[in-house]
Amino acid sequence: MASKKVYTIGEVAKKFGVHVNTVRNLIRRGELQAVKFGTSWRIPHDGLKAYVSNNTRKALKTLNESDARFKANASPRKQAALNVITTSAPEDVVYPVNSPRYIEEDLFGE
Repeated sequence: MASKKVYTIGEVAKKFGVHVNTVRNLIRRGELQAVKFGTSWRIPHDGLKAYVSNNTRKALKTLNESDARFKANASPRKQAALNVITTSAPEDVVYPVNSPRYIEEDLFGE
């Protein structure tokens, strides 16, 4: 079901810790869905979630590719150290999952 919640440019900027012009630029480039009412813009909740989800996936993909290149280009000594770090975590410790859904829950409280 579509959400009826809408945000102003100022609310979105405050929520994400960016300048209002950054939000305006995202709208202008068509990256963030928005509707103009007279002279003001409103960003629908679902459009904001879609933007976060799409960009989180892109960022995580870039991060994973960068991490893989780093590991591939690391010296044998660094690779050994990375293996110790990644394989020595206690099994009973639960780490947060860097997934788009986890990030959406953190941002939107859903």
